[in-house]
Amino acid sequence: MKVSEIKVGIFPEGKNAGMPCLIVPFTKGKKAVVMDLDKVVTKILKFDKIKRILIYGNLSEEPEIKPLIAGLVSQGKHIVFSTSAVDDIGPVRSLPRISFILSTKPPTEKGNTLRITNLALLKEDDELRLIVDNMQDYKDAKVFLGSRNLVLPTVLFSINKVSDVEEMVEAYLKDFEMFKFDSKLSKDILL
Repeated sequence: MKVSEIKVGIFPEGKNAGMPCLIVPFTKGKKAVVMDLDKVVTKILKFDKIKRILIYGNLSEEPEIKPLIAGLVSQGKHIVFSTSAVDDIGPVRSLPRISFILSTKPPTEKGNTLRITNLALLKEDDELRLIVDNMQDYKDAKVFLGSRNLVLPTVLFSINKVSDVEEMVEAYLKDFEMFKFDSKLSKDILL
């Protein structure tokens, strides 16, 4: 499996923001180190005091993530798996001690970057992260969430190089009770 690093850190966003965790990003880039499954599990288990592990990856592109997650939850670790909402989370949903952060652009009539079947699999500990680049993305996200009467655990909005940031912050504040803030948004507001 190709892992770029295994490091101690803090959750950068969501309901666990600021909590200690072990970060395990999978990558195809130049920094990737090829390690076998047992070696990765052994390295992770050396951090015995850290109970939550944040894994970034994609099950369809890195099938070795599933046995890694299964091995870690069998050792009592809690996994927060951050992946694209297009990725099918079904193969690991039934495992104990796993929660998800699904990231996607808001679905629109023009395109969908969300596997709708994943929404039915989300549970109380999971988070849906909607990536917005402009005010239209924000409006599309509200329409999507409202039209489906979704009862989602946590919905995060992550601003990504937005030109109309002031208008968007006003809209967020107006809808504050409806949505929870992403820590990245808070950082963007303060900068």
